[in-house]
Amino acid sequence: MTMKEAEQIVSKSIMQINMRELAEAQRELSRVIASRPNKRGTSHAIEGNYEIAHTDLTRAEEVEPNLVEVKKRRAQVRSGMGQKYIDGALEDFQFVCDKEPTAEAFRELGVFAGSVKLYKRAEKALKKAMKLGYNDAKAHSQLGVVICSQGNIKEACEHYNKALELNPGDTTAMLQIAQANKEGANFDMHAEAEKWFKKIVASGSATSIAYKLYGQMMHGCGKHEYGSELLNKGLTYAESASSKPEDVAQMLEMRY
Repeated sequence: MTMKEAEQIVSKSIMQINMRELAEAQRELSRVIASRPNKRGTSHAIEGNYEIAHTDLTRAEEVEPNLVEVKKRRAQVRSGMGQKYIDGALEDFQFVCDKEPTAEAFRELGVFAGSVKLYKRAEKALKKAMKLGYNDAKAHSQLGVVICSQGNIKEACEHYNKALELNPGDTTAMLQIAQANKEGANFDMHAEAEKWFKKIVASGSATSIAYKLYGQMMHGCGKHEYGSELLNKGLTYAESASSKPEDVAQMLEMRY
């Protein structure tokens, strides 16, 4: 809210007070009072100062409890603050969904719920988001991950394949299909996984994680020489990128 907008609201509120429209004036003035800590909280959130951002957004929420903008921003901040704030983040995301049931609101709830392993809630929210119009390749990939996490590989792969229909070059969806089938318990699923790993490598878009998973599977199938070759390639990518040290260490250990 700009200073000019705040001044206009205050002027309007003074007229409402003079006209004895006190409840409406109170609501308008609360918006002005809440806007300052909300603006500060948003700035701190962008800068990564989550604790300060959370304090400012909570102050704004105390002034105007039903301001969706504040709840939405605080949900996003809480989602990055660890275990202690999971319930609060879910509560804020749900509030936004109830007040403004948009595809984006349900997508944010679904993605966060999935990240904290509340898979049923995540699935429900993402399916609702898709009904409301969030129906691109990313949506199907996200829903596939949530469904796969519950052990339903077949349905998950249907969504991964849909993602590829919408975006044929989506190597993330290819990797998700490969990884889902890699975890399967039969030869056919391993063959399907290998088919997708080969497509990823052939596309020239293979990352260290793709080589790592492919190499793991080859080792598991008894193809140790080829598995080590893949892990070596993954190690080369990992060392030249920003991979976690533990990932590099794991690939070093698995080569032999």
